[in-house]
Amino acid sequence: MNRNDKTILVVDDHQETLYMLSRALAVGGYSVLWARDAADALMMLERHQGVVDMMLVDVVLPGTSGPELVEQATRMHPGLRALYISAYDEETVRGHGVDPEEVPFVAKPYEPGDLVDRVNEVLLA
Repeated sequence: MNRNDKTILVVDDHQETLYMLSRALAVGGYSVLWARDAADALMMLERHQGVVDMMLVDVVLPGTSGPELVEQATRMHPGLRALYISAYDEETVRGHGVDPEEVPFVAKPYEPGDLVDRVNEVLLA
């Protein structure tokens, strides 16, 4: 897999987290797009000319949830993969529709290298 050929859309409402995620993925060799909320993410997906291979999306977003956003996004891009992230406890994550044992998930905090490794795993699955 050539990472330079892969584009990841990072969606997180915390600016510092959004920057750190985007930076880690860019250093890891990926093309990175980013959005602060669901509306920006959907607009980015609509306007982006190339393929978006994955969304790295926070489970809890203002006005929606990561799974709801992914559902909308995959209607626009059927092959889109998702990796969920969250700092919330497992009960809260499950309450927002993510079962960490069933879908790709990374709990915050994490090391940048570990995040890039998990992204690689999901893209290769």
